[in-house]
Amino acid sequence: MCGGREEIIYKPYLDSDILRLGFKKKELLNNSVKSKKFVIQKYIEKPLLINGRKFDIRMWALLDHEMNVYLFKEGYLRTSARQFTLDHNLIPDKSIHLTNNAVQKNLKNYGEYEEGNQISLKDFQKYLDSIKSGVDVRTNLYSQMKQLVYLSLMSVKGKINPNNRIYQFEIFGYDFIVDINYKVWLIEVNTTPCLEESSGILKMLLPRMLFDTFSLTLDKIFGNDTGNKQNCPFVVEGYDSKENLWEFICEININRKNRGNRILTQNNITFPEEEVL
Repeated sequence: MCGGREEIIYKPYLDSDILRLGFKKKELLNNSVKSKKFVIQKYIEKPLLINGRKFDIRMWALLDHEMNVYLFKEGYLRTSARQFTLDHNLIPDKSIHLTNNAVQKNLKNYGEYEEGNQISLKDFQKYLDSIKSGVDVRTNLYSQMKQLVYLSLMSVKGKINPNNRIYQFEIFGYDFIVDINYKVWLIEVNTTPCLEESSGILKMLLPRMLFDTFSLTLDKIFGNDTGNKQNCPFVVEGYDSKENLWEFICEININRKNRGNRILTQNNITFPEEEVL
């Protein structure tokens, strides 16, 4: 709550903005909404902060040509260079509330705290340990992200590949936020996520992410499938060069006559069975 009002986010198609809206429907209608396609979201007013600054987490998900869903094991935090506040006079200031690089790179103190305003998951764990949170990124947060990826793709399974093309795949950019209770919330899912190597973290992660993607897709299609045994030239700290860093989540069955899905168990996380429609 801020000044007796609840903050929400209005996201026009291909853009995003923040509006301060009240509870009354007429207040929403009185605001200028020019886009015909938009999303209204509840604003997380008590996010977990890093030294008083807001952040979100970018992860990548892969839907391959066989409708297998994967989540890349590594991601990164995108931080704000401004101190977080819900002062109603500063609500329109995107640099406080939006942590994506397109907004932050325009600030004078961009990169003052972290290169490219980005933090690795490893360094995030160090921060959580320093504040004695008792939270493990892998056990407590990554597991929540896996379930959100699963639920989000299951929610649109009837719209995936409507033309039944045989060979296609897509990488999605998933953006998450963590609140003060360490609950992970899904902010949005991006198609064609940015692949700009804007920091040392991304110079390490992006080549490996793409290499491992092609191992699961193009190599299988064009007969160069060597599984996970080939040595990857792109080293990611903490992982073997022969390990594919895409973690399998589930398989989607989008048969038009039977729109059920086969649910599999991965790393002791069992997703609930759905009725076959």
